[in-house]
Parts: sequence; structure tokens; C-alpha cells
Amino acid sequence: MINVQQKRGKQFAAQCGGFGRAVKYSHQQLSAWASRGGKALLQQRGREYFRELKKKQKLHRPRLRQMSARVVSAKMNGRRGGKRRAQLYSADQLRQWARLGGIAVKARFGSDHFRKLRLLRTQKSMERMQSWKAKFDRRFPPQVRQRLDELLNEIGRLF
Repeated sequence: MINVQQKRGKQFAAQCGGFGRAVKYSHQQLSAWASRGGKALLQQRGREYFRELKKKQKLHRPRLRQMSARVVSAKMNGRRGGKRRAQLYSADQLRQWARLGGIAVKARFGSDHFRKLRLLRTQKSMERMQSWKAKFDRRFPPQVRQRLDELLNEIGRLF
């Protein structure tokens, strides 16, 4: 017979799902349940099933680069410092520092530096649009492609 406390515990676990079980039961108990399920599946499907599953996971697993703790902490500290600086100083002071930074860059790299950067950004965006257009051309009929060409030419004139 189930007492009231057990019934409440089951309702709580049902409401919260896996998180509720993780809170309610110990790590050892959860591990034992998991291993029991794995052993039953092994008996039912056999070792070959797990080998094939592992091969599929290797094929479809995205390769994510994980940032080191040092980089993450440096970014967090930089963000904190910037927010703190924004709290301590006025908008005029921040603008003044930005202006001085721009002057320093101009003195170091020359007056053409910003123009070259703008040109590079424009070229990259045009290259991106052209690659997008090539993908688009393969998928859509000629009328739609013609309209896209007209739009891209108008955008190109703006740059």
C-alpha cells in the first residue's frame, strides 16, 4: 500500500520529469536504473546495435571548438570592466576616449586605413551576395533569378 508521502513524491517526480527524479533520488540510484535499462536493451538488440549506433554518432557529430577557460574568463572580465566603466563615467567622457582612440589609429596607420577597411567590408559583402546568388540560381526559375539580378545591381550601385 502506498502512503501519502510516497504518493506526493511520485506526483512530484511525474511533474518535474528527470529533474524531479534527480532531486529526489541519489546519484547511485539513478546510475543503477540507467544501467538496468542499458542491460535490457543489450539483451534485446545485441552488441551490433550499439556498434552501429556509435558509428552513426561519429558521422553526424558536429565538431565544436570549445573555448578555453582562460579565454572565457578574459571575455567575462572585459565585459565587466566595460560595464563598470560605463557606470563610472559620463557619455561625454566615453565619447572623448573613443575620439582619441580614432585619432591614435589614424596617426598610426594613416588616413587611408578606415577607407581600406570600408572597401574590404564592401567587397566581402558583395562576395557573400554573389555566393548566395549562385545557390539561389540553382533553386529558382529564370523570372525570379532575373528579378534578383536587378536587385543586386541596385544594391551594387549603392556601394
